Amino acid sequence: MKGGKSKIITGIAGFLIVASALWAVALALAIKPVGGLELDTNAQSSEPAGEEITFVWPSEGAAAIGMNDKIKSDFNGDEVRAMASITKVVTALVVLDKKPINTGEIGEVLTMTDKDVALYQKTKAAGGSNIEVKAGEEINQVDMLKAMMLVSANNIADSLANWAFGSEEEYVAAANDWLAQKGFTDTKAADASGLDPASVSTANELVKLAMLADRSTVLQSVFSTKDARFQGAQIINTNTLLGINGIYGLKTGHTSAAGANLLFVSKYKLGQNEGAIYGVVLGQTDENLFQAAKDLNDSAQSNIGKVVVLAKGSVVGQVTSRWGDKSDIVVANDLMTVNWKDENDALVAVNAGTDLGGMTSVAGGQKVGEATVGFESVDVVTKYTLRAPSFLWRITNPF
Repeated sequence: MKGGKSKIITGIAGFLIVASALWAVALALAIKPVGGLELDTNAQSSEPAGEEITFVWPSEGAAAIGMNDKIKSDFNGDEVRAMASITKVVTALVVLDKKPINTGEIGEVLTMTDKDVALYQKTKAAGGSNIEVKAGEEINQVDMLKAMMLVSANNIADSLANWAFGSEEEYVAAANDWLAQKGFTDTKAADASGLDPASVSTANELVKLAMLADRSTVLQSVFSTKDARFQGAQIINTNTLLGINGIYGLKTGHTSAAGANLLFVSKYKLGQNEGAIYGVVLGQTDENLFQAAKDLNDSAQSNIGKVVVLAKGSVVGQVTSRWGDKSDIVVANDLMTVNWKDENDALVAVNAGTDLGGMTSVAGGQKVGEATVGFESVDVVTKYTLRAPSFLWRITNPF
């Protein structure tokens, strides 16, 4: 009996030894996920500022230039000056805020009254730009916008404001409330047309106004039109720079108090990247206005190009294995974007695209996602190899 019991014990011990060995082998062969992938979603440029740029400013007055919702540079940009007919851009936006028009539609129809005829006669007597209207005449909103934006008809701006708000006083109050709500601190409306020299702004704030105006598809379709029909007659846009080096708007203005002004917007395009440049020149002479604006736009266009946002090898994250191996995650190539040539601070989105969770090791150069800015993207990869776990680590970390 003793011999039989001994054999049983020996057999159990042998079984346990074999089972333990098999268990150790199973643990050693078990897949241990790498895990710990961390990507920086706010990666910033690792390159110094790019090449120096300059703008061609007018010799007098004031000017400013901007892109991507911010002012880039200016000449006397915070000097408060009379807006003249650029005031009509404020009028158009405020009226559209009160009486919106769907894209492709003509809006409401206004019936001219004796008051509108009186506004026409008053403007004509003052020597301001005007278009004759007659009592009982019906004109739609879009045509009213065309008359005041293309040929700067002051009486039409006054009629549109009176129609939308009931009186000029009510319009002026609403316009200044709107300006304050939009963050304009130096822009003040004293009237709807800009004939009043108390309608003032700065070059910097007018560039911001252009950015707002360009977001309105209805207003953009108006100010980008070279000519149109108004009550059977042809009207021609006073902005003679339309179509020159990308310029597609925005508004001229001239009074004795303001001089000659031009607020403009132009399109740039590099590869798949396109956008808008916004600029203004104020206080010019009639003779040099368009040349000053053209020179400023030309210099701005030449200052835009592809710049390095993240240089090849820039660290954007890290991956860590459960057993302590680490590797930086880097961009595989230079990440470029379109910007001012002296700027490279665009916000980069870094997104994971590869699941490393079930991998026991990761080779250097393994793609784990992409870094993107605008239409441009590059791979982000592991910088170093993450080794598989050791035998000891595997058997001491079963789960």
